[in-house]
Amino acid sequence: MGDHSLDYTMETFIRDVALLDFVLDEKQQKQFFLYADLLRMWNERMNLTSITDLPSIFVKHFLDSMYMAKLVFHERKDSRILDMGTGAGFPGVVIGIMFPQYRVTLCDSLQKRTVFLREVQNILGLDQLEIVHGRAEELAKDAAYRSNFQVVTARAVAKLSTLVEWCLPFLTVGGTFAAMKGPDPHEEIAQADLSMRILGGKLQSVVSYDLPLDAGTHTIVQVKKVKPTSRMYPRKPGEALRHPL
Repeated sequence: MGDHSLDYTMETFIRDVALLDFVLDEKQQKQFFLYADLLRMWNERMNLTSITDLPSIFVKHFLDSMYMAKLVFHERKDSRILDMGTGAGFPGVVIGIMFPQYRVTLCDSLQKRTVFLREVQNILGLDQLEIVHGRAEELAKDAAYRSNFQVVTARAVAKLSTLVEWCLPFLTVGGTFAAMKGPDPHEEIAQADLSMRILGGKLQSVVSYDLPLDAGTHTIVQVKKVKPTSRMYPRKPGEALRHPL
């Protein structure tokens, strides 16, 4: 991010958030500070993120998640959201802070991460979050989760051809899967074309944006659920990763 990242303050962050048409109240500002502190503290004893300085956390984690939130949630009034492979809580916890009216389920396959997320939930007072330890292939068999979300998100989890098999089964028809990707996901999108069609999805949009402080270009790939997903999917654990459709 360069030496000028040291000049990136909470005031700068609030300004950049305002450019996305979001306004942070005092409670939300405090929650983001607490979240950053928890992330750094817990990262000393478990590997949650390689991004540990505060300016980078604010830009590469928080602001990055907000770009997705602006694109996906700007017209929604109420949603049930699933963040698959949430890791340290991106974008799920950020969505929870920004939109307390939404019910957000954060799912991760590593229990140590869910322990961290429950600590974040308790200290930040995010009662509307649901923290789930599990794999997509298993959770999708549960009627309480399958076809029950209006939005599913995933950030830095797997290639798109794998992600659609993990994520589309959780969406209601008409819902949106938003995959947060790097600067040029077009090869991934082409490789996922068959997977999308088999699983009931259709490419909706591909939107790129530049993060502040020369932190890079990222892309959000939105896939719309246009028909129900066959009960055959997702396949058994690991299959979508080893052998995408």
